[in-house]
Amino acid sequence: MRDSMGDITAEYMGFQRTMYSGAPDKFPAFGDSATFDPDQVKNFLSVVGQDPDAYASITSAQQAYTSELVDEAINGDTASKASVDGRVRDAVAPGAAMAGIMSEARADAVIDYHTAKDEEFNAAAEEKAGWVNRIVSMGTAGVGERVPIAGEVLGWVQEDITSSVLETIAKDSADDASQAAGEEYTSGRTAALDSSEAAVSRAVLNNQEGPYSDPDTASQLKSAAKTQAGNSHGEGAKWYAASHTS
Repeated sequence: MRDSMGDITAEYMGFQRTMYSGAPDKFPAFGDSATFDPDQVKNFLSVVGQDPDAYASITSAQQAYTSELVDEAINGDTASKASVDGRVRDAVAPGAAMAGIMSEARADAVIDYHTAKDEEFNAAAEEKAGWVNRIVSMGTAGVGERVPIAGEVLGWVQEDITSSVLETIAKDSADDASQAAGEEYTSGRTAALDSSEAAVSRAVLNNQEGPYSDPDTASQLKSAAKTQAGNSHGEGAKWYAASHTS
């Protein structure tokens, strides 16, 4: 049941993010429109995130969706007067908060509840990587305006995000060794930082003639994304800890 709920959550990733940010959904969902109660969603994620398949589906969809929004923040046409680093922070924040909840749920499943093994979470990531392709395909309608061969870019983005998802899920380790070293929280936070940095790197490479492609600006945008990801991941993890304190 939990693995199916993970797929449903991935299906509505845009609405999930809207619940955190309060901003309207940027890209369409695969299902009908939906409204979610923030507290109920957080509770829901804290439970389904303990299942390896659900964790993999939600994490894959979240990272792919976040990457698309980061690309839009950096490369998309906008009349906004907000700074690009502010737009990048806004794009990263909701997904990183979700990742904080999911990291803690994974750690509880492996370390406290013994309902799953760390290896099962890593294995499930490969099985659920198809969510990356679905999300990326949904969000690349405007890519052809910036690059001459959209199909080649789409394939590269899908492969790169999939590789990033597998890598960050592996880093979000909750095995006995990490527990003994007190590193289970740190590993999840590091995974969130790496994911946000990779999203900025993809966006910059996706438009190498763009105004933010110079090394100094790209480095600053990566720093902004990582700072926000760390803060938001911490918020999600703190909420989980507070809600599971007996």
